[in-house]
Amino acid sequence: MHLCIAFLLCAVVYGISRISEPDLRAVNFADKIEGQKLNGSLIREIEVDSESSCQLECVDEEQCQSYNFGTMKGDSEKFKCQLSDSDRFVGSTNFNEDKDFIYSGVMREKCTTSITGTVRYNPSRKASERCNGKVWLSMLIGVVATEPGRHCLDILKAGQRRGNGLYWIDPNGGSTNDSFQAFCDMETEGGGWTLIATRVSQSISFIKTAFSVSAAKTTDADTASHIHPDMRDWEEVMFRFSDVNTIRVVYNRKAGAPNKDKTDFEKFLMGTAYREIRSIHGFYKYSPADHNKRNPSTGFVTISGWHFFSDRGISENFGGTDRWIDMWDHTDGSNNYVTSDDSRALGLKCIAGYCYLNKPIWMMVR
Repeated sequence: MHLCIAFLLCAVVYGISRISEPDLRAVNFADKIEGQKLNGSLIREIEVDSESSCQLECVDEEQCQSYNFGTMKGDSEKFKCQLSDSDRFVGSTNFNEDKDFIYSGVMREKCTTSITGTVRYNPSRKASERCNGKVWLSMLIGVVATEPGRHCLDILKAGQRRGNGLYWIDPNGGSTNDSFQAFCDMETEGGGWTLIATRVSQSISFIKTAFSVSAAKTTDADTASHIHPDMRDWEEVMFRFSDVNTIRVVYNRKAGAPNKDKTDFEKFLMGTAYREIRSIHGFYKYSPADHNKRNPSTGFVTISGWHFFSDRGISENFGGTDRWIDMWDHTDGSNNYVTSDDSRALGLKCIAGYCYLNKPIWMMVR
């Protein structure tokens, strides 16, 4: 037995429908359980005048999986309606007795052989689930080509990170036929970084006009590429060595925007050919020389004489500080760097003043 409630609601007023028809919301509620209440996972508590009003609120709330309906002391005409994004099965340890409440949850479709292979989204678990003919099994985003995230940050926000490594992504969000694997840094500054390109040798200009799918997963060899054209909502780009994340330089897109020089540099990062020298605002860094603390501690730095050439690389002026990014196509005669393991790395393989001849440098985005 279950109670079926179908409400016709205006999509303009009530937002996105919980089923496929744009103007129809149909939600099945299981038999109510008197004297029980689900604690925790509360979306919100509201005052209503009937249980049907509480059910309406749950129907209209995209994340609602169950509700508690209870009396209010001193007012026989008003009731508490508590909406939850969990249910008594997921949150069984929080399902407790309370004589003043009634509990009911959204009916879950049973997994049977007739719907084997069906995929659904479970908002309480924030994960897709596939029916195997008997039970609903969680599907982790990014594990297989048919269940990709849009990018590494998307996977992180879905609560699906599993440490640094390869994940399946699909930046355009359409058919998964064009999904591909990308290396994700899920640790540095909270994680969510997608690999774009890698520089190992001293001569490669690794930010190019052609996008490379293989570059997204290649961590230890020269691969040139640019930010995927469908990742237009990116906010930061990071340059770091592959084996250590305590030496890194980050460019922030919003800092100082809007600004034409920043816009041109960002177009360069996304594949447009440039040969420019500009003053670019929006950088900060971390390094042992900075005691592994953010430099500057607040705000951002403007790098004057910032070179970004599609055929030569990216670098501050060779007469500059030597403490930001120096990845040009020939060595630097000056030496204001913090350290180097080989003089041939100066000006070619340097991040935050640290130069290493053979360590891969990653360009990553989130």
